[in-house]
Amino acid sequence: MLWAGDRLAAPRIVAATRARLEAHARANRPLMLLGGLVQLHAVAIEGPLALPAGSRVATGGGLKERYGHGAAAIRADLKSAFGVNAVSDVYGMAEANWAAFECAEGRHHLPPWIYAIVTDDDDRIVDGPEAEGLLAFFDPIGGGDLWPPFFQTADRVRLVNGGGWFDPALVCPCGDDSPYLVGPIARVDLVEEAGCAAQV
Repeated sequence: MLWAGDRLAAPRIVAATRARLEAHARANRPLMLLGGLVQLHAVAIEGPLALPAGSRVATGGGLKERYGHGAAAIRADLKSAFGVNAVSDVYGMAEANWAAFECAEGRHHLPPWIYAIVTDDDDRIVDGPEAEGLLAFFDPIGGGDLWPPFFQTADRVRLVNGGGWFDPALVCPCGDDSPYLVGPIARVDLVEEAGCAAQV
């Protein structure tokens, strides 16, 4: 499977993606290009492909596999290859019906419809406008058959102005007054749970 993925599937996917991006460039239609770091890097290292003015590039998912380049180097390659000023990161997960885009200050802002908190190692809610622990959230429009739609993640974060706490002095310098995460976001290995990408 790995051999077939690397030798057969990946080159076809990269070629199809570049063809679609070239068509957008010829039509001068701005676009939002969103994908995994490794997957977008495979497209970028094929050579420069300047996107139309107003286009944005965002990455999500982090590095879940061994790869010869770090995230900062990949983002630099993406900026250079696609001719954009910045590459944003997006924080999200399969269980979430939302994504948190990174602002110019490097913080991931949470959407207004979720209620986010953090919990300590004993699953107690950490009080205050600045809290560190495992991210948990109530998503009234997510969850499928789960009721109530409350999720506890395996991501250790620093949450600012989340839950019922708000300190105007902690509003992000970007001007968005929504709750936000301050990096780094660290995956915690919980023995009783399968982690991201079904890794235990």
